[in-house]
Amino acid sequence: MASVRSFLVLLPLAACATPVDPVAPVARDPGTWGQRVLLEANAIPAAWLTRDLDGTSVEPEAEDAYGYGLRFGIGNADQSIGVLAQGFHTDAEVFDAATLGLDTDVRTPLDKEGPQWFFLRAGATLGSAWLDPVDDDAGMQLAAQLRLGIDFQPAERFLLHVGFGGIVFGHPGETEVYGTFVTVGGGLVF
Repeated sequence: MASVRSFLVLLPLAACATPVDPVAPVARDPGTWGQRVLLEANAIPAAWLTRDLDGTSVEPEAEDAYGYGLRFGIGNADQSIGVLAQGFHTDAEVFDAATLGLDTDVRTPLDKEGPQWFFLRAGATLGSAWLDPVDDDAGMQLAAQLRLGIDFQPAERFLLHVGFGGIVFGHPGETEVYGTFVTVGGGLVF
């Protein structure tokens, strides 16, 4: 009976003395809101934009385009909210577009146990666009987009980015232009 009693007393002590797994993932602290301020510049080397001509063309052709983007955001290590400005220009000079919108993004490290240099980032923007088609009147439209990309952040204050997204211009009940684009860029983190 004494051995059973000794065993019951030593069992909790043995459980406390069990070594902790040194490779167990540590919970990542995203930090406080406002600790990260972003200033990013993006090139849009390729975009494929299609005008919605309300059925006048059986198969509307996508116009090759290019552009640029600037983003200012504030947030923590995992998310931010800010303003995104973009410009799109078609190769055949069919139309130009300029957008300005409220932008949000979230990101997560691809390797949670190793050095956190690579992040998967998703973003969304809702705002307005100035659409200037050559054969029609220019006008203000709504603009919305979704993006998915990879951030490479080898240093605390610098990051590189590559991404892919979809965009639509129009107003309720009417789509004017829709398409996809590729972005390549970099940013400074303050």
